[in-house]
Amino acid sequence: MRDNWHVRLVGTAVTLVPYPRRHVATYHGWMQDAKLRAATASEPLSRAEEDDMPRSWRDDGGKNDVPARGRRRERGSGG
Repeated sequence: MRDNWHVRLVGTAVTLVPYPRRHVATYHGWMQDAKLRAATASEPLSRAEEDDMPRSWRDDGGKNDVPARGRRRERGSGG
């Protein structure tokens, strides 16, 4: 992930972004759902372990996981 840490991929419905620290609380909340963990083959992490993940993902050259973030509708877009 190190080489593309600042890259964002913007689609019509979602934006794929690196995993910055400001997303930890939201992501950690999602990962409390056992069905989501099963669907993503993820193990439960403590909040302290999750707090370390942005650094781990950023510094590991072999990781290319990115959270998907829903895009906000623009005013007047009708969609």
